[in-house]
Amino acid sequence: MDNEVIDASDWQELRHLNSGGTRNKKLLLNNEGVLYFFKESYNNEKGKFYKYEFYSEVIASFLGKMLGFDVLEYQIAVFNDKIGCLSQSMINEDEELIEGGKYLKSFDNTFIIENEKPKDKYTYQLIEATLKKFNLLEISYSKLIEMIIFDAIIGNSDRHQENWGFIAKNTPSLIENFNIENLEQNKKINVHLAC
Repeated sequence: MDNEVIDASDWQELRHLNSGGTRNKKLLLNNEGVLYFFKESYNNEKGKFYKYEFYSEVIASFLGKMLGFDVLEYQIAVFNDKIGCLSQSMINEDEELIEGGKYLKSFDNTFIIENEKPKDKYTYQLIEATLKKFNLLEISYSKLIEMIIFDAIIGNSDRHQENWGFIAKNTPSLIENFNIENLEQNKKINVHLAC
């Protein structure tokens, strides 16, 4: 991992694309045409500013690589007057990331993604049953366990339903990805570190 701070201020911001999660994120295209996510420090609605919170992702990424886990590489970066962390996009142009919450909601319509803390329903058993329903458990089980072990090692308590997912080939409609036959043809698993 490189300790250099990357200055992405002259990279192109793709405002028409967006990503989930609590922190402000920007999608940037570097000068070679590679897509990156830039995550700013967290500013909550109560006025607390976690200026250096992004370091947890940079450190977790370093530890994950050092321990041999399949994690994204995060680096410290600046974009204009903002400091944060930068990671290369894990999806290609013809792919989309379907966050875990979408599968959970499709499996159990009482699971409300927008709830900040659906802790009483967000369990390993729900995730396992959901993955079984969509015929994804067999191909994702080892990655799921690896993610749980890695989170335990680094003390990550933020593995909410938007911090894991599946990568699938783009289709005309997101709903088509919930068609089991389509999932069987296009599934691809990736552990995404998002602390």
